[in-house]
Amino acid sequence: MPNQPLPYKYMAKYYDEIRMDNFSTLMVEYTFKLLKRAKAKPKTMLDLCCGTGTAACLFSQKRIQTTGLDRSGEMLKVARKKAKKQNLKIDFVRQELPSFNIYEKGCRTIKTFDLISCYFDALNYLLTENELQRCFESVYNHLNPGGLFIFDMNTNCMLRKFWPKNRSSGCTDNYAYIWPVRYDEKTKTAHLDAFFFVKDGKIWRRYQEHHAERAYPNHVIKKLLKRSGLITKYLYHCLKFRRPTPKTRRIAVVAQK
Repeated sequence: MPNQPLPYKYMAKYYDEIRMDNFSTLMVEYTFKLLKRAKAKPKTMLDLCCGTGTAACLFSQKRIQTTGLDRSGEMLKVARKKAKKQNLKIDFVRQELPSFNIYEKGCRTIKTFDLISCYFDALNYLLTENELQRCFESVYNHLNPGGLFIFDMNTNCMLRKFWPKNRSSGCTDNYAYIWPVRYDEKTKTAHLDAFFFVKDGKIWRRYQEHHAERAYPNHVIKKLLKRSGLITKYLYHCLKFRRPTPKTRRIAVVAQK
């Protein structure tokens, strides 16, 4: 969509305040359960699409050397402040999926990690199989042998049936927001228009962001992971340890290099 700001430009300032970061906390707790099940104890990790840094800070608190990556400079600004306030040493990098390259300091050697995470349906923003595979290939390049890639994704059931029904909205004395959703059957893509109304002195200013997500069948996700050199170790109903069903709204995947 032309002339639309990148997602999370205006949302960044209010993201934590409207508790959008709560899911990251749940996913970090779930990730440690998955790591225990996989008998893995990562010492280094990369959090893709790290947003305001909630997950990155939680991993860093566990003495895991953490790097966070996001394309939104506004979100990273919040993340850096959050890490500084907690006296955490986290390297935040501004790059954009699907392809990314993080180098060791002072050289052109690709930096690798024991664990890479990507939460809150960030991978659904990749709208073609080619983009998703390119992301998986970049993940492969940044994983140590035996390293794990843990991520969640919205299913088509979520985007087609539940997103359009669950219109998010809220307000305070200083701002209000409403996020209507429509689903495009032809492209199998959900479109969310995030409208923000922010008080500026005696007037209210309106801002708008466009978000689009596409869901992929589980067999396609596994196929693309395999093509990228990653083995699907677990695929669960997210936050649980059971197989997904056609009614599952969100999946969690653990892949290994």
